[in-house]
Amino acid sequence: MRVYGLGTLLAVLTGCAFIPGAQHEQLDVDLDGVLAEAYGGDDCNDTDPTIVPSAAELCDGIDNNCNDAVDENLGARLFYRDADGDGFGAAEAEAVLLCDGDDTAGFALTADDCNDAEASAAPGALEDCSDGIDNDCDGETDETDGVTAWYDDFDGDGFGDPDRKVSECPADRSRYAEEAGDCNDEDAAVNPDAGEVCANGIDDDCDGVQDLNATAGGSTYYLDNDGDGIGQLAQTVYACSVPEGYAEPDGDLRDDCDDDNAAVSPLAQEVCNGIDDNCRDGVDSADPSTVLTSWLPDEDQDGYPGEVADPTSSGLLVEQCDDPSTSGTTYAVWDGTLESYDCDDSNAAINPSADEVCNGVNDNCSDDGDDIDEGLSRELYAIDADGDGIISESAQVLMCTAPDSTWRPIAGTLSVFDCDDSDPNLFFPPSESWLRDCDGDGYPNPRYPLDYDECGPPPLSLLECDVSFPNAGFVYNLEGVFTAEDCDDSDPQVSCN
Repeated sequence: MRVYGLGTLLAVLTGCAFIPGAQHEQLDVDLDGVLAEAYGGDDCNDTDPTIVPSAAELCDGIDNNCNDAVDENLGARLFYRDADGDGFGAAEAEAVLLCDGDDTAGFALTADDCNDAEASAAPGALEDCSDGIDNDCDGETDETDGVTAWYDDFDGDGFGDPDRKVSECPADRSRYAEEAGDCNDEDAAVNPDAGEVCANGIDDDCDGVQDLNATAGGSTYYLDNDGDGIGQLAQTVYACSVPEGYAEPDGDLRDDCDDDNAAVSPLAQEVCNGIDDNCRDGVDSADPSTVLTSWLPDEDQDGYPGEVADPTSSGLLVEQCDDPSTSGTTYAVWDGTLESYDCDDSNAAINPSADEVCNGVNDNCSDDGDDIDEGLSRELYAIDADGDGIISESAQVLMCTAPDSTWRPIAGTLSVFDCDDSDPNLFFPPSESWLRDCDGDGYPNPRYPLDYDECGPPPLSLLECDVSFPNAGFVYNLEGVFTAEDCDDSDPQVSCN
């Protein structure tokens, strides 16, 4: 019987590997119950039992909960001791980590105070040129930076009274300004940097003129070079009243598209002149009577101009709004395309909008490769002027219907043509319409030319324009179909029927 230890038994029952105590201590050095990351655990610091994934994050510059973030969500910042309370920490001070809720009194976020024992010394401070201190922390003491005059600035707006000037560095620099120009040193709102306010009776910006170059209380005006009352939206000035050469905005804030032409503005009436008079809808637009149009002659007066190879240089093109037609010449609108041309300007029934009819003519001026009687059913017709039922070979036309009784439809392949269509008795029969009849009994010899010896050689030609020839020795049938045959073509009394 085999005996198992408790650890081994638990490993077998749970499926987990059993780690003896000494070995477990090597994998979890700080014994906080979480294996070190090096051994597949989540403990990011296996030397400190307080650092585990379940720990609360503290304001201490350490990742307490092993989430790869330090002091997250605690408002942690570095502060520096500020002994003189001027808002700047000592340059040599060590950083202190403080978080939200910590007492930050006596601390500052910067460490650039050159003298943390003197509140009057700090970066950006006004240099007092008589106290023996480097007030602005620029490495120099009591410097004037070339300034030779100071002006009393009673209202503290940064500009001094030009009539109260001192040439020696004043002991209290805060009461003086290095720049003069204050026209009212008892009102801090009045100085050269102030914005001019309209209609307040004050020269706010001290330029010597009230309401000039105002920044408040006024309106925006627009440059109006042509004086038509509508200015350019891109050229503006802010003022208390309309300056010369400017216009007030109209109600819709419309722009003058040609500010050098007083006849052109959004208030103008559009006329046919090739100009966008009202600055709104393009050149000669909105009203059809003011649209600049291209015109070409229309001889058949069907509303379509005849085709012109080069309208621009032809001298025939007229560009104006109204129809230029006169009693002598009719014009039609040309849209600049080939499709608007009349392919036959001598026939008013032929034009691009006409319906195609079966007449062998391109009625609608189409140009698609099959532009005559397109879409209509046609067949081949030939003329039969003499009415003998035999068509003339020289006149064959595709048509929908015959124009008169002298035309006959052609069906299939023809072998019979009329060689003289003025005489119904003359035509050109096919050779198969004649067969040899040696004995003259009117019945053909079906074995000819095998029975050559019975009749002798045929005439030189069987294709003559005359049904009476050849006569002797031949029998004729226009259709080439013979229902009776001669079994003995040497005896006229025997026809085998």
